[in-house]
Amino acid sequence: MPRVLARLFPAVRPAEAGRFGFFCALLGLVTLAQTVGLVGAETLFLSRHGAAALPRAFVGAALATVLASLAYAAVVGRARNDRLFAALLAGAAAALAAGAYAALRGAPAAAPALFAAFFATQAVFLNHYWTFAGDFFDTLASKRLFPLFMAGSSAGGAAGGALAAGLARAAPPEWLVAAWALGLAASALLLRAARGAIRRWGPLGDEESDESSVEGLRAAVVYARRSALGRWLVLSLGAMVLALFTSQVLYSEAFLRAFPEPAALAGFLGAFLVAANALELLVETAVTPRLIRRFGVASANLLHPLLTLASFGALAADFALAPAVAARLNREALDNAIAQPVRSLVYNALPARLRGRMRAFLEGIVVYSAMAAAGAALLALPDRVRGEARVLALCGLGAVAALVYLAAGFAVRRAYLAALVDELRRGRLDLRDVADALGGFEVTRLAALWRELLARRAPGAPAAGLELAPLLAARGLVEPLVYAATHRDADVREASLGALGRVDGDAARAALLGALGDPVPAVRVAALRALRETALRAGGGELSAARARLAHPLPAVRDRLHDPAPDVRAEAALLCGAEGHARLEAMARSRDDAEAVAALARLPASLERVALERARDPRPSVCAAALEALARIGAAARVATADVAPLVEHPAPAVRLAAVGVLGAQGTELAARALAGALDDPVRAVREAGASALARLGDRGAEAARPLLDAPGVWTVDAALCAVAGAGTPAARATLLGELRRRAREAWEHELAVHALPDPQDVPRRFLRTAHASAGARARRLAFRVLELLEGPHVVRSVQRTLRLGRPRARADALEVLSNLGDRQAAGLLALLHEGGPVEDRIREAPASAAAPRSGEDVVAAGCEAADPWIRLAATAAAAGEGGHGVMERLLALREVPIFAHLRLDQLESIQRAMREETYVQGEVVVREGEPGHELFLLLEGRVDVWSGWGGPHAKLLNQLAAVSWFGEMAVLDDETRTATAVVTQDARIATLGGDRLKELVFAMPEIAFEIFREMIARVRRAEKRLAQAGAAAERG
Repeated sequence: MPRVLARLFPAVRPAEAGRFGFFCALLGLVTLAQTVGLVGAETLFLSRHGAAALPRAFVGAALATVLASLAYAAVVGRARNDRLFAALLAGAAAALAAGAYAALRGAPAAAPALFAAFFATQAVFLNHYWTFAGDFFDTLASKRLFPLFMAGSSAGGAAGGALAAGLARAAPPEWLVAAWALGLAASALLLRAARGAIRRWGPLGDEESDESSVEGLRAAVVYARRSALGRWLVLSLGAMVLALFTSQVLYSEAFLRAFPEPAALAGFLGAFLVAANALELLVETAVTPRLIRRFGVASANLLHPLLTLASFGALAADFALAPAVAARLNREALDNAIAQPVRSLVYNALPARLRGRMRAFLEGIVVYSAMAAAGAALLALPDRVRGEARVLALCGLGAVAALVYLAAGFAVRRAYLAALVDELRRGRLDLRDVADALGGFEVTRLAALWRELLARRAPGAPAAGLELAPLLAARGLVEPLVYAATHRDADVREASLGALGRVDGDAARAALLGALGDPVPAVRVAALRALRETALRAGGGELSAARARLAHPLPAVRDRLHDPAPDVRAEAALLCGAEGHARLEAMARSRDDAEAVAALARLPASLERVALERARDPRPSVCAAALEALARIGAAARVATADVAPLVEHPAPAVRLAAVGVLGAQGTELAARALAGALDDPVRAVREAGASALARLGDRGAEAARPLLDAPGVWTVDAALCAVAGAGTPAARATLLGELRRRAREAWEHELAVHALPDPQDVPRRFLRTAHASAGARARRLAFRVLELLEGPHVVRSVQRTLRLGRPRARADALEVLSNLGDRQAAGLLALLHEGGPVEDRIREAPASAAAPRSGEDVVAAGCEAADPWIRLAATAAAAGEGGHGVMERLLALREVPIFAHLRLDQLESIQRAMREETYVQGEVVVREGEPGHELFLLLEGRVDVWSGWGGPHAKLLNQLAAVSWFGEMAVLDDETRTATAVVTQDARIATLGGDRLKELVFAMPEIAFEIFREMIARVRRAEKRLAQAGAAAERG
């Protein structure tokens, strides 16, 4: 199945194939059922009540749909989206089965009720489907894949039409309604059958979208009232609905004249829907994208109103079957294939947080309210108007509505462009989301509006300039870029000059040459780089032809060879032929670091020998730049691996990072072994580069990274896991699954050990318990990291977040999702770790391979042989009956400090090594109120009293501290003066940590900072809660 999907839909990535296939199949099955239902309901209604009764049916169907949408809005979010969807489908299937039975018995209200049921179910099902599917794909994936889902919809529609046409030959229309019910029931069963996969793929209850909720619709109404684009979209959709439902009355009458028998009408409608869905698929895939690229989304928005207006003209001229078929194709196929996709792109100009809500409001409430209004308007036609006069009156009404639809389309175009500029100016729109949907008119108008912003120096104009410049260049609009090249903001000038390098012409060239005198070096560099791009393009991309053009540089360019900025000189040298070549070589050999680095960063392949020489330079910045140059020009293989490998341990991070780049380009087995050393680097960028380089080597890189999976540092193991996962081979996946099982088993074993050591009093056993808890937390973290690499970060992180913060129902869902991820046995152990309830109950549910220790003595005995050094240290001390140990005592004391309470033992040990221990005698002042302070004190032995105003007449005792305790922890994080005085009242042993040393540790291990921030945020929240409680108490008093 994945291979078939890959051939049919190359845009679908392997990791998305299962999800995409399921949602495509679900939409196809629902559409199949709804298409059969449409044929059955429409045939029943028209054959029993005639086309003249359609206006009343429109009003009833609209009211039913609005009520159904409001009821749906009230319940969405109260259950998981998959469960709610299954319940909606099953409930609708049961109701429709009852409706089919009532229709067979000849109930007068059955046909109108089924007609209304189609619109109500269509609105609710499609709305919920897109909300549901949106939970499982991020923004970029949605943009890429959602248009492909329409293939499933069109296929389902065509299959439904064919099924309806076949059934119509053998059974009455009532059986089509029964088939409709069966199709919806099958869709509910599909959801039920895929429940396990849905849990594995998707979000948890607290994170699911509920854009159609009452709150979301309320926000959309407020925005539509305040936004010009929102108001015009409401009018446009309202006029469209009036025109299209007027059209439906006309073409339904024409169909009834041509096919008076119900069976014939049902057969015709089924065959028509097969053809309509095929046309819809063709237009949507082959015509609409070209239309949007040629004219832009705002102008393409005008096509459907014009086609709608033309359909009324054709019906007025010849009220026959062919114009009626064309009108219905415009009503359904072209609306779905052109109007809806274009409208979806218009929504991109809305604020991102409101797009889903506005879509739900417009496509739900507005459309069906307008449907009711259309029915009321049609009912207003006098009964005496009949025959051809009625046809002409309806065509006139529809034409007026189509003209309003067209006028609103022009207004939408203007408002769309204004909204784009406003969103760009506010920095809330990524232009890449809409660039493909902008035509010549839109880009020209955007350029004019942008120039107005720049001229007024409006806030946010520079940011908009950075976004728009490449688009303007791609569309050949030079004049606004030339204007922006002299803007007061250097970033705008730089972006505009970079864009001018992509266009030709004297105006662009003059602007680039004029910018060579810009006061900002980065702008001068941008101008020179753009001139070089122009020369390469003029040479047809051939380097030799470009060099011929550069052999005689312009005087303005040659002058830049003497620029005070090294980057500008080096960039100019690239434009000055042989003279520049020599200048660049001299710069690369310079003793000035900045000059050498600037030249090496631009060194061409012809100067490879210079890079090889500079790679041995003792200056770190020059050595790193030379190594980067070798990797960039493809000369990494010229360097001996034995010479580069030691640089992975160079003191300078830049050199280590550059060495990783060279080794990755070499790709040999020796290089892979050297790259593995980068996985233990203290700098994250080096670790990530090493992991990426190893991943590109496939199984060879994974094999080199495998020994690092046993490293003591979490960051090292994480980097090794990334290297293995990036290889993407079956052997690499097997390694990850083995790691998942190992880490889950370790986490469970440590949990059991903690349980077997309940609140010990002696230091070694207390430390042993702490060491097992720390090792268990490490194992859980690594297990979840492996799951992220196996299943994707989105679902795993949502599970972790919900387990930590979710409500009980969401936590239960999270545990169910967790138990279906990766290896089932390992995931089951992780789920047991996070379940509530007594540990004893969970032990009984654990597999036999995870047997619990019988007593604390078993834990001590096993710990003496443990690989973890902290567990082994504590267990050995406990087995020997030692009363205490300095390191264990200090680490336990550090763990008592709130800002360090959640750190791992290896992190605490780094802090402990940075501390110094001193002895204080009774009466000695440790810190004095009002003096500057930047140290944390850890009381290991003795007693300390904390005073306010100590030594004065109003001295006040604030606290009495006994070992083990701490004070002064806030001073570690700021340089404020002390707020109290600490006096030793019993000889004390105190360890001290300076704030500067802690900051150094944070730079080396940034994860420490996150734990400290977590504690500080918790303090702020506790303080806010106390203030709120105090305020409430004051109000009551």
